Amino acid sequence: MKTLKRILISLVVLVLMVLCVLIGRQFPASEKDEAPMARVESAEVAGAAEPKWWTCAMHPSVKLPSGDMKCPICFMDLTPVYDDGGGEGDIPVLTLSERARYLAEVETSPVERKAISKTVRLVGKIQPDETHLSVITAWVAGRLDRLFVDYTGMEVRKGDHLVELYSPELYASQQELLQSISSFEEIRGSQSEMVARRSESMIESSKNKLRRLGLTDEQVEEVIESGKPQDRLTIYSPTSGIVTERQGTVGMYVTEGSRIYTIADLSTVWLLLEAYESDVKWLHYGQSVEFQTEAHPGETFEGTLSFISPVLDERTRTITLRVNVPNEGKRLKPGMFARAEIRSLVAAGGKTIAPEMEGKWICPMHPEVVEDLYGFCPVCEMPLETASSLGYVTAAGKGDLALVVPETAPLLTGKRAVVYVELEDDERIRYEGRTVELGPNADGYYVVESGLAEGEQVVTKGNFKIDSAMQIQAKPSMMNPLEEPESEWEIETQTEEAEEPEQATEPVSLPEEFAVKAKPVLTAYLALQEALAGDSFERADKAADELSGAIEELGKHHLPGEAHERWMGDIGALKDSIGPPQAAAEIESLRASFYPLSQAIESFVRDFGNETETPLKKVFCPMALEDGATWLQTGKDVANPYYGDTMLRCGTFQAEFPSRMADSEKAP
Repeated sequence: MKTLKRILISLVVLVLMVLCVLIGRQFPASEKDEAPMARVESAEVAGAAEPKWWTCAMHPSVKLPSGDMKCPICFMDLTPVYDDGGGEGDIPVLTLSERARYLAEVETSPVERKAISKTVRLVGKIQPDETHLSVITAWVAGRLDRLFVDYTGMEVRKGDHLVELYSPELYASQQELLQSISSFEEIRGSQSEMVARRSESMIESSKNKLRRLGLTDEQVEEVIESGKPQDRLTIYSPTSGIVTERQGTVGMYVTEGSRIYTIADLSTVWLLLEAYESDVKWLHYGQSVEFQTEAHPGETFEGTLSFISPVLDERTRTITLRVNVPNEGKRLKPGMFARAEIRSLVAAGGKTIAPEMEGKWICPMHPEVVEDLYGFCPVCEMPLETASSLGYVTAAGKGDLALVVPETAPLLTGKRAVVYVELEDDERIRYEGRTVELGPNADGYYVVESGLAEGEQVVTKGNFKIDSAMQIQAKPSMMNPLEEPESEWEIETQTEEAEEPEQATEPVSLPEEFAVKAKPVLTAYLALQEALAGDSFERADKAADELSGAIEELGKHHLPGEAHERWMGDIGALKDSIGPPQAAAEIESLRASFYPLSQAIESFVRDFGNETETPLKKVFCPMALEDGATWLQTGKDVANPYYGDTMLRCGTFQAEFPSRMADSEKAP
C-alpha cells in the first residue's frame, strides 16, 4: 500500500511539472509585455520617497498634498505626481528615457529656413480688355442714312466703313472750304502779300474744321478735287475688333457725341478673379496665372496678374484681381468661366518671392507694364522703377527664406500654438513646451514668426502623448497655459458664489444740465438689457430706438474744461455702437451687437458716474460670444442678455457703480 501511494504521489508531481512547462511555453516572458510609457516612467520614479502632489487625470489643475481625498470637481481618484527631473511643476518640461521615448514613438524634425510654395485656387470670368475698347460716336449732328455694320458680333478691321451720315452742318462746312479756295484763286495775282497769307490761313482753317467733324484727309482732298460739297459723310472704323454694342439704327437722328457702335479688340482679354481676404497675402503684381476653361478642357492658358483691387467687396468678402491674357485666334470669349491657380513662394516677414521680377523695371502707376530695360511707361509716360524698389523680393538668400516647421509639429488650440522642443541632457531627453506665434500654412509647413530658432528639433509625432503626460503631471500644456496659480495647492474651480466686486474709479462730476441728459441713456440701456434677458425682441427693438434718440440728444452737448476730451470720446463710442443694435432684424443679431454697446456704456459710467437711482453692476459671462462678454444691470440676480432663458443665470459680478443720485441725497 505504501508503495502504491508513493507511485501515485510521484505521478501527480510529474503531471504538475508538465503543466507548469506547458503554461510557461504558452505565456513566455517578453519585452512586448512591458508597461507603456506612463508605467515605465512611474517605475523609474517609484523609488522617490513621496509624491510631489496628487492630481486628477481629468482636471490636471487640481493639486492636493494627499491621495486620501477625491477630486473636488469630478470626485475621481487622485493620481500621484513624482519628481521626474524635469524641473518644478510650473516649468513645461518633461524628461524621458530612451526606452520611454521609443514607447511613445516620438519623431522630430529640425526648424529650418526653406522656400515653401502656396497654391491659391480661384474662379473668375473672361471680360473684354477695357483699354482696347473703342466707342464710335457722331462728330456732327445729322441723320443715319445707312448702316454698313447692322448687327453685333461682326468683326471689323481698321478703316472699314461703318455708317453713312447725312449732315447739313457738314455740307455748309464744305461750302466754306470751297469758297475759301475760290477766293484765294481770285487774289492769287494780287500784289498784297498780307491778303494772300490771310486767304491761305482761311483755307487751312476750313480744312481743320472738316477734320474735326470727322472727315479724313483723303475725304477732304476729294472735296477739293471735285469742287462740289457732299451732304453725306462715311464714318470709318478707327480700330479692329468685334462690334459688341450697336446703338444706332437707320433713319435715327444723332447729335454730336451720340454713341453708334462699341468695338472691342479681343487680341487681349481680361480674366477677372475673386480672391478671399485670407489669400491676398499670397498675391503680387506680375505673378504668372494659369487657368482652364470649360470650352477648352485639358488646355492651360497663361496670363499675368496686373491689378489687385484696393477695395474689398463687403458683401462677398472678396477682392477682384485682373489678369492680362493674350488671346491669339480669339479662342477666349468674353463671358467664359475659368478656374485659375496662382503659385506663390513665401519669404521671411510674410513677403512673397517673385523671381520672375529679377532685373525688371515696372511702372508704379501701371504695374502691368514690366520692361527689361529702363525707360518710360507707354501708357502714362512716367519713368519706370526697379522691382526691388517697389517691394518685390526677387532673389531670396538664406536669410530671406521663411523659418518653418512641419504642420504636424504645433498643437493648435484657439489662438495658441504649442510646440515641444527636444533637448538632450546626458542619458535622458527633455521636452520643453513653448508657445509660438505662427504665420501662414503652406506646402505642409507653418511659418514661424517667433518662439523658435533655426536648428532646434521639434516633435512632429508623439507630441500629443507628451502633452498628455504634461497634463497628468499638472504642468503647463496645450490645454493649460503657462499662467499657473501662485499657490502650489490652489484649485481652480468655478463656483456660483459672486466674487468681491471691484471698486470703480472716481468719476467726473457732471453739471446738472448734463446729468439730466445722461439719465435717459442709462435708463434706455437697462430696458434693452432686461428685454434681451426676457427674450423679447419687440421690447428690445423699441428700447434700442429710445436709446438711439437719447444718445443723439446727449451728443448735442459739450462738456467744458479738462473732461472735454473724455466726454467727446465716450459720446463718439456711444454713437458708433448704437447703429448695429438699432438695425438688427432679429434678436440674435441684436445680442451679437450688444457687447460693444455695453463696453461704451461702461466707459461712460466709469468716466461720468451712474446717474440712475440704483447701483449698476458689471456682470461677466465666460460662455457669451467667443471670449466671454460683459454687461451692466441692476438687481442681485444675474440676468444674462446674451442667452436669455437658455442660461439666464450664467455670469458673475465683477464691479459695482454706486448711484450718484443716492450719494447726493445722503450728503448734508
